[in-house]
Amino acid sequence: HRAAEQFCGFFRSLTAEHGLSPEQVYNADETGLFWRCLPSPSLEGGAVPGVRQSKDRLTVLMCANATGSHKIKPLVVGKGGGPRAFGGIQQLPVAYKAQGNAWVDKEIFSDWFHHIFVPSVKEHFRAAGLPEDGKAILLLDNARARPREAELASGNIFTVFLPASVTSLLQPMDQGIRRDFMRHFVNPPVPLQACHPRYGMNDAVFSVA
Repeated sequence: HRAAEQFCGFFRSLTAEHGLSPEQVYNADETGLFWRCLPSPSLEGGAVPGVRQSKDRLTVLMCANATGSHKIKPLVVGKGGGPRAFGGIQQLPVAYKAQGNAWVDKEIFSDWFHHIFVPSVKEHFRAAGLPEDGKAILLLDNARARPREAELASGNIFTVFLPASVTSLLQPMDQGIRRDFMRHFVNPPVPLQACHPRYGMNDAVFSVA
C-alpha cells in the first residue's frame, strides 16, 4: 500500500508536468479466454452436464483511456492464424495475431503498440479536437513479456510501468473491467446449452468484439 501511494504521487506529478487530461491517459492489459469452456458451477447457473470442458484458449488484450471515450480495437492472440482459421473471413472486428502458445509476447506487444495503439490514439485526438501530436501515456503492468519502456515510445506517446507490487491495487483494467468483459462473454445472445462443437474460434472472436 505504501508503494501504491508513492506511485500515485509520482503519477499525479507526471500528468501535471505534461498537462495531461484523463482523455490522454490509457491502460492496457491481457486476459485469458477459454472460449469453449463453460462457466463453473458458481457462475451463470453451472456447467452443462455431459459436456467435456475444453482448454482451447485465446489471449485478449484490451485498452481504453481513463474517460472511456476511446476503446482501442481488441487484440486477440491464438495458436492458429490466417483466413482459414476463420472460415475464410477476411475482415475481423479485432486485430488478430498467431503465436505458438497464444500469448502476447514482446514482439506482438511492440507491433500492437506501434501499428495499432499509436495510430488509433492519433486518430482519436483528431476526432476529439486535440492536437494530433499531443501527448499520451500508456499505463502498463511490469510483466516479463513487455518490451522495455524505451521501446514503447513514439513521438509524444510514451509508456509508464506500474511497480510490480501494486498492479492488483492500481491497474485500471484489474478494477472490474476484465470481470465485466467476462460476464458479458458468458451471457451471450444464445443459451450456453447451445455451445457445442460447432461453436468455432471465429464465433469467439466476434463475441470478443
